Amino acid sequence: MNNTNDFNLKKVLPAVLTIAIGMLLVMMDTTIMNVTLPHIQSAFHQNLSNSQWVITAYTLAMATVIPFAGFLGDRFSDKKVFALAIIFFHYRFISCS
Repeated sequence: MNNTNDFNLKKVLPAVLTIAIGMLLVMMDTTIMNVTLPHIQSAFHQNLSNSQWVITAYTLAMATVIPFAGFLGDRFSDKKVFALAIIFFHYRFISCS
């Protein structure tokens, strides 16, 4: 029996790896905010409770962009929007280093 609908790992693996790397970058980006918290406190001479608002605002800003990303994905294709987001993130990460 030769069924053309058989699962093929070679076809799925590039997409799974791309999504996994993208999600890793999102987690790393959020973690960086937590690591920089002491530096934010010392730079702006603030206590911990005031400095934590920076992380809250950053998280809210990311949550605000999610519906817009969905709209762009519907309009231009999810692959293109995801690839462009990864490129912009990589460019931002490299330029900040």
